[in-house]
Amino acid sequence: MAPICSLLFLLLLPRSTAALSKSKPPARYRYHTLHASPLSPDPIARADAARPLFAAAAGASISELDAHDISNGSTVHLLLAHHEAFAAPNATAAQLLAHRLTRDAARAEAISVSMSVPAAAARNVTRGAASARGGFAAPVVSGLAQGSGEYFASVGVGTPPTPALLVMDTGSDVVWLQCAPCRRCYAQSGRVFDPRRSRSYAAVRCGAAPCRGLDAGGAGGCDRRRGTCLYQVAYGDGSVTAGDLATETLSFARGARVPRVAVGCGHDNEGLFVAAAGLLGLGRGRLSLPTQTARRYGRRFSYCLVGRTSSSSLNRPSATPRSSTLTFGAGAVPGRASLSFTPMVSNPRMATFYYVRVMGFSVGGARVGGVGERSLRLDPSV
Repeated sequence: MAPICSLLFLLLLPRSTAALSKSKPPARYRYHTLHASPLSPDPIARADAARPLFAAAAGASISELDAHDISNGSTVHLLLAHHEAFAAPNATAAQLLAHRLTRDAARAEAISVSMSVPAAAARNVTRGAASARGGFAAPVVSGLAQGSGEYFASVGVGTPPTPALLVMDTGSDVVWLQCAPCRRCYAQSGRVFDPRRSRSYAAVRCGAAPCRGLDAGGAGGCDRRRGTCLYQVAYGDGSVTAGDLATETLSFARGARVPRVAVGCGHDNEGLFVAAAGLLGLGRGRLSLPTQTARRYGRRFSYCLVGRTSSSSLNRPSATPRSSTLTFGAGAVPGRASLSFTPMVSNPRMATFYYVRVMGFSVGGARVGGVGERSLRLDPSV
């Protein structure tokens, strides 16, 4: 099954633009036709998608990561896998649809709540994890797991690298993973990262730039006894992670290494994160991986998503799982003769999220009346 490419290349360029394939006739805007079928193995497909923009990194796996630092390299590739291969391999189509709709509702509620909470209220973080949660306002969805993303990225953490499957999340910023010793951790796939065994792990001091970069989406605090920074992040389903903020080396496919990335080392983690070791924040905030690596990798990244059922072979040891790629750097933009761009819109109240300007809607090629650009314009005041 061919991978489903993301609809947008997320490019962190000075003008904050997103790249789209250029249509044959010159036009300022191009209309794309999507076929949506939530009960099918591939719920959304582009009508004109003939092949993926990126091929999976053939044969690359976390076991191939070595100590070679290619800091002068221009591209980094990550392998992706669908989380439902771990969470619900035997679920029916109707069950998967109900689960996805519930997650969408929880996420919308979380966004609404987070926009109404003053940033100062989210900074009341102390050493006690239980009391620290009082500084956050996040809905708790009883009995249903929203999770924090649809796909996993394969990453090595530390020196030597510990393999970790991290949930890709373009709706949050903090990169974090479960760490030993665990006061409260959920079951994950693979070994829990132990910072005491890593030569590149370094705690972030209180007042350092990464600690100041924590905001309402990842509140910061200080362990005054040690003088080190603490973090806490809450998600739309009521899940929460808390622990130490540190810098660490991340390793990717083909030996690429990125040193001194600010990551959360979570010792107290609650919620259903679907067997992942943690989360890879890909938002627009200061602590997201794209922002932290912007200078080195040209302020750009893109990804191609493997089909939803393509990773089911992960449950069969004898089979080779299919994967797609998350790419940072020069390789993030396909080598095509021409590209067209659409401006990204910033929302000062929700700086993490990606927004694009929408002009209108068409159904069956006919423009829907009564829905104009003015009614679709982003209004940060509401």
